Amino acid sequence: ATFSTETITPVWIFSDSLCQSRFFFFPQCDYTLVPTVALTPLEYAACGLSEEKANLTFGEDSVEVYHSCYWPLEWTLPARNKNSCYVKVICHVPDHRVVGLHVMGPNAGDILQGFVAAMKCGLTKQQLDATVGIHPGAAQVRQKMTNCCFWHLLIFSSPSV
Repeated sequence: ATFSTETITPVWIFSDSLCQSRFFFFPQCDYTLVPTVALTPLEYAACGLSEEKANLTFGEDSVEVYHSCYWPLEWTLPARNKNSCYVKVICHVPDHRVVGLHVMGPNAGDILQGFVAAMKCGLTKQQLDATVGIHPGAAQVRQKMTNCCFWHLLIFSSPSV
């Protein structure tokens, strides 16, 4: 089954509230940064553009991609694979504005939710790097992100998230 962004319940509720208040303020709903989460045993959450869509929109020379693998604290005792969780940040080069954020790991939707508000305010990679992460927590992984380079392409031979 295929679902469009407009059929997601929180989006529908938000749109409905805008419709009710339209008589007085005429607000518009912005559908460009609606977060999405796949509630599977290992959650996947995304907001903004995919790497492929960013390359088509801005051109490959105008897009930088940062990656990081992480190991959540709650997996310490079960000793799961240390590279099971993943974060990808997609930036538009001129101002390094974050145009896409993808997280795969436990509580990915909760991690992403805080970044969505920042992305709506024009979050840049420099601002992201200057933010201190909560320790211990999975969201602090974004401090260890590296730019996509040759060694990274050797490590990640699987398809993009």
